[in-house]
Amino acid sequence: MELLPLAVIVTHNGIIHYMNRASMNLICTNEAGDILGKPVLDIVEPTNHNLVYERRRKYREGIKLGPVKYDIRCANGEMKRVEGFSLPTTFHGEKATIGVYQDITDRNKEEERMLQSEKLSIVGQLAAGIAHEIRNPLTSINGFLKLMRTMKTDKEQYFDIVESELKSIEVIANELLILAKPNVVNSRRTDLIHLMEQIIAFMSVQSTLKNSNIVTDLSEEALWVDCEPNQIKQVFINLIKNAIEAMSGGGNIYVRAKLEGDYAAISIQDEGCGIPADKVSRLGQPFYTTKDTGTGLGLMVSYNIIDKHGGSIEVDSMLGVGTTFIIRLPLVQVKEGEDTV
Repeated sequence: MELLPLAVIVTHNGIIHYMNRASMNLICTNEAGDILGKPVLDIVEPTNHNLVYERRRKYREGIKLGPVKYDIRCANGEMKRVEGFSLPTTFHGEKATIGVYQDITDRNKEEERMLQSEKLSIVGQLAAGIAHEIRNPLTSINGFLKLMRTMKTDKEQYFDIVESELKSIEVIANELLILAKPNVVNSRRTDLIHLMEQIIAFMSVQSTLKNSNIVTDLSEEALWVDCEPNQIKQVFINLIKNAIEAMSGGGNIYVRAKLEGDYAAISIQDEGCGIPADKVSRLGQPFYTTKDTGTGLGLMVSYNIIDKHGGSIEVDSMLGVGTTFIIRLPLVQVKEGEDTV
């Protein structure tokens, strides 16, 4: 079993008695003694403990155990998703269970990314129809509103309220239309560092007004990506704006950009209230927002734009500490004489 590429773990009464080398690599430990003799529940994420209890019940009742997926916490604190199966066996003459597992963390992330991409595509198609249906009556209402304002009345504040609400609807309609755009247009080679400098200069005034400070740590070397610059600007302006709004009492916003393998990695970190773990996974979904006011479309548009550019968005948040958005975009090689920004 030591030569098997899959992780093999033998347990008795819920206690780990044997691990092969692959299982030690899976759990990120070099010393089996750190794990042997400990309960399986020490490794399995608490939210998955019910799965363990249910499988133990089936084992006692002689019911066949099918495959299972667990979230586990490794020795170094890293979270992984594993898939495997269990079989009854004997170990040193006693009844035991042998479990065989493989790491599916990357596969699971890719499946989630593909599912999110499919959702964005479907929502985009729906958004196009909804936006057009909204904009048609808006045009008529705005026209009649302007006509009515030319008449003398002591209810001018009513017109202001109606006009304000119509503008809000128009903003939503425009965001829906952005979602509906099927492809990246006017794509060209762009230095992401230069683009970030422009964005930071633009957002610095707004951050200062909100008693916030943008702290930068940008790569000294150019990070060339193939993108539509205005769309990428929209993403980072939206994220920095969200960071400013997350810190009602002000604070620092850390903007970092660096080379990470074949990707440009840009992180935007705030010192706000943070987002609960159960809500982080819902970010980017239609009309989901953690703000008291807002539609959630701004963040969904950002996810859609990054997805269309072949990139990804990762969120790391801790309550009372802050939230970090990490955007990764694939790098490209720039040829001499090529049109760049």
